[in-house]
Amino acid sequence: KPAGRYHAAALHLLASASIALILALVVFVLWYPSPFRDLAGGLHLFGLVVAVDVVTGPLLTLAVFNAAKPRKELMFDLTVIGFLQLGALAYGVHTVAAARPVVLAYEVDRFVAVPAAQVQTSELPDAPGDLKTLSWVGPRIVGTRTPRDAAEQVQSIQLSFQGIEPSVRPSWWVPYPEVIDSVRRRMKPVDGLGATLSLEQKTRLSQAVARSRVDSGKLFYLPLTGHASDAWIVLLDGS
Repeated sequence: KPAGRYHAAALHLLASASIALILALVVFVLWYPSPFRDLAGGLHLFGLVVAVDVVTGPLLTLAVFNAAKPRKELMFDLTVIGFLQLGALAYGVHTVAAARPVVLAYEVDRFVAVPAAQVQTSELPDAPGDLKTLSWVGPRIVGTRTPRDAAEQVQSIQLSFQGIEPSVRPSWWVPYPEVIDSVRRRMKPVDGLGATLSLEQKTRLSQAVARSRVDSGKLFYLPLTGHASDAWIVLLDGS
């Protein structure tokens, strides 16, 4: 009966939406805390996962469900749909997890939000302290060291040409307090930023300054780049 088909699809939609809600809490509270859902592309990636999980599965149920079918055949059809949906969901969650930012690294004159997939995991044993494992609860703030000698500097330049920057190399990570002096030398006054911004950007900057509760004359900034955007900055308290 058509009513039975719509009822089954509605139940499938409800179950899929419930799973998507749980995943949303994990993704946006733990993996992509604000503002990384935009900076690292988490919102877009999660939208694709939800499109598969919440839309495709129930639509397939609506297409194949028929109460007149033998029970065994109907269960087979629904089981196949369930496995297809779970497979697609697992792949989507894996993709979202691989793109999650695991470190916010200060590198030369900017901050970089580094996704898990770009980290050179073979170097993790050489990372300092608790940085030997990748975070599942938002990015850690780290610095990057300078080359130890000329040979290492040449190697670093060669790797940079291949897209492997120090920020993605755990053996080059250092605790953030070790680079604070460099940050202070490189940071620029927020008050001088306004002339280069659009009206929308000026509004967002004013809101961020207000939330910081620090006088704008004591605020500084450095560029922040991520997987999905490089039009961000990090506000720094210079007092």
